[in-house]
Amino acid sequence: MVWFSSVGGGLVFDRRSQQARSNWDSFPPSARKQMLWWIVCAARDATRAGRIAHIVNNAAIGERARG
Repeated sequence: MVWFSSVGGGLVFDRRSQQARSNWDSFPPSARKQMLWWIVCAARDATRAGRIAHIVNNAAIGERARG
């Protein structure tokens, strides 16, 4: 389940993603850095969007994405 949408080139998160943000903030810096690098390394915009969705969805349930 994706809890954000792309609007005008930016991302808009809804209230359900507040738990994802809270969990994201609780991840260690090294884990956040690894997940961000996984996004940055994507060659295509569609791949980046898919990876962001994956990370947000996993964070919402308290799991770190593996990339």
